Amino acid sequence: MLDDVVSRREFLRLIARGALALSGGLLVFSGVGRLVLPPSGLEGKAKGFPSTPDFQPASAQTAGSWQLGPSTNGLPIHATLLRTGQIFYLAGSGYDLNTEFGPYIASVYNPSTGNESSVALDEDLFCAGNVQLANGNVLLAGGTQLYDIDPSNCNGYWHGAKFAYEFDVQSSSLTKVSSMAQGRWYPTCVLMPNGRVFVTGGMDDYGTENRLVEIYDPDSKSWSTSYDSSRSYTYCVGSEFVASCPGAGSPCYGGTNNAPSPWLSLYPRMHLVPSGLLVTAGQVPEIRTWNPSNGQWRDIGTTTNYRSYGTSILLPLQNSSSERGKVLIVGGSATDGGLATTSVQVVDFNQGTSTTPVIRSVASIRNRRKYLLPVILPNGKAVIFGGSSQGNENPVYVPEMFDPVNETWTSLAAASIARVYHGVALLLPDGSVWTASSSITRTTSEKRTEIYRPDYFLSGSRPTITGTPLVGDYGNSITLSTPDPASITMASLVKLPCATHHYDTDARLVWLQVTGRSSNTVTVASPLNANLAPPGYYMIHLLNGSNIPSTASIIKIPGVGSGTSQDTTPPAQVTGLSITVVSSNQLNLTWDTNTEPDLARYYVYRGTTGGFSVTPGTTVPVGQPTTNSFPDTALASSTTYYYKVAAVDTSGNIGPLSTEVSGTTPTNPIFYNVTPPGNSSQNLRSGGATRYGEEPATSASVLVGKSIRTLKVRMRKKGNPSGAVVARIRRKTDDAIIVNFTQTIQAANLGASFGDYTFTLSNAYTITSGDRILIEYSGQNGIDIETWNTEKFDGTNTRSVSYTNGYAFASTSDMVGTMSS
Repeated sequence: MLDDVVSRREFLRLIARGALALSGGLLVFSGVGRLVLPPSGLEGKAKGFPSTPDFQPASAQTAGSWQLGPSTNGLPIHATLLRTGQIFYLAGSGYDLNTEFGPYIASVYNPSTGNESSVALDEDLFCAGNVQLANGNVLLAGGTQLYDIDPSNCNGYWHGAKFAYEFDVQSSSLTKVSSMAQGRWYPTCVLMPNGRVFVTGGMDDYGTENRLVEIYDPDSKSWSTSYDSSRSYTYCVGSEFVASCPGAGSPCYGGTNNAPSPWLSLYPRMHLVPSGLLVTAGQVPEIRTWNPSNGQWRDIGTTTNYRSYGTSILLPLQNSSSERGKVLIVGGSATDGGLATTSVQVVDFNQGTSTTPVIRSVASIRNRRKYLLPVILPNGKAVIFGGSSQGNENPVYVPEMFDPVNETWTSLAAASIARVYHGVALLLPDGSVWTASSSITRTTSEKRTEIYRPDYFLSGSRPTITGTPLVGDYGNSITLSTPDPASITMASLVKLPCATHHYDTDARLVWLQVTGRSSNTVTVASPLNANLAPPGYYMIHLLNGSNIPSTASIIKIPGVGSGTSQDTTPPAQVTGLSITVVSSNQLNLTWDTNTEPDLARYYVYRGTTGGFSVTPGTTVPVGQPTTNSFPDTALASSTTYYYKVAAVDTSGNIGPLSTEVSGTTPTNPIFYNVTPPGNSSQNLRSGGATRYGEEPATSASVLVGKSIRTLKVRMRKKGNPSGAVVARIRRKTDDAIIVNFTQTIQAANLGASFGDYTFTLSNAYTITSGDRILIEYSGQNGIDIETWNTEKFDGTNTRSVSYTNGYAFASTSDMVGTMSS
């Protein structure tokens, strides 16, 4: 995307793929650069719902069951499970033409009895962002300033409001707090590890996409704006409607090395992952991360589909320092009026790194659906409820359950009430799922509720929790009373849900390990840190060996009590930090070992300017070694880097930062360079392992004696390959592998045109005569390696090597690429 162009161009590009569904109805691209809303709106197309479900599962025993719940007085478009076990829901004007100007509806609802108490609301919080704060209150940011059909609307777009409110659980009231800088309609709010709230996205005061990142501080009830120092562009409020809307076009935000966010989507699907980064994935193909420590956005990949009104789910997390997280992306439609997809993908940081995931496809869902409702059950299974296969019609009644371990789907018992646009689903403490709401048309809504009971309700005997759990701080423990502690194998910690518009930014489950038992208690490990479990209220469930969960207790994380004495003393300051230059892309750090008996790890922080800022507990470290050394690899050459290190104990206490030191990477020396454009290519095909590369055939070769660290070659995919591309150095005499380069590249991820791909050795290797420096591929279809076949790079002594069943020498071609020390 062109981040330096601040207009609706990006948005229109998405719509050019197919109209994008907004809460106001179907958006149609008119062909003259604007979006036109049909008078009836999207929901006006609904023609009723089938009287029979899509699919009836074969086994009622494993499929669960449904029962009707008490109806709601209003439409729960935004819904949050409170620490009291009640539900706070919000409709605002409720997308209802009869209540566009009020009365605005908010309510506290008891899902067991149906009792409701109204909450006074004077402004239209419809289509706000919602998130539960660490103290259990609910932040609501933005909403509706003007409907698209409002008589005073200057351009026919939905206009966002800048107001913000907190719902106070104790008083059951809404309190207005400081307003945001600009309006937001369809924004996303994410709770960060420090208890503050990240807010982005939505349409501004005039209907232009709001590109600001704003941070809400619950302590001061105030807002600040975050900018990206790695990008340069501006955002002007209402910039596209200067001609039609008086006042549009200002103020402007951002500038050189001070950019607002890229365009994401409406209600961008975002999640906090264990690295401390926020990842946005789903709806639009682009996947990005946002770094709370420096405000920088990073593009990390793309998905295969545009997914209008699809959803994403943060899959269950292990309570481990090695956990990096996985995000499931499901459903949505490539065009607004088209059929929804069945394709499913996983953004897998566990298979990748903490900053760069592997993006892979997994088993598809049975039913096409958009407007789906995601829920994580206390047994770790993810379920999608409701939705429709096309537009707001053709509802899907059959939920589907995803097993994150074997990555398969199971169809469950069919619901009797359709959940389409504006549906919500919340996990309740007893493990059942409350489903509610739907905007069928702009004047017709669904206020009946239905409750799904998973198969563990039929298990006979479920574990129980008695009394009040004793909850420790991060890295400590949680002690729960239970009559049969010997049967408990684990606990699941589930964030209280907070859903709107087919997505729940709060949805997360953390598995907690059992660390001890007594005759009537079980002790489990507390979450290691706030990246795994940001502060706030959670449901904790005990599970037995059959993976059957108890009814939950609602607890606050972090707690103050524990099964052991709470440690609040941080480790000593790290001393003796020094740097050794290893290569043009690696610096090695060492320091004196800390002697604390409860030392867990070290945090290594890196900056590119002297005196760079670090906020322990918030700033994401570049490394978390458990010993007193750290190799920092994949650095840029000819660059000075600055480092600070802190020790961390098993209770999560972070010690003082070390004295800052710096190191400079040298220029990367290239000793072999066959420059593009090549005029031929070597094809590595399917049907067995194939290889191609360079061989210093004699001791006179220019490669002999060179210390190789980096190999860069030009490759492309042919057809639809599926296999791994690796680089190795083999010995000529016996074909033994001498050394493997660290990268593995999936052939499917290569470009269709030639591009540069780099392989790096962990340690430098000195080339000798007869070494074969090879690119190897084994998989379906094939790849091409670009070559230069008019004259050898060094004339006579370096040979290109191809391999099928035996080596064959091609003395007139070299791989196009470079070798560097």
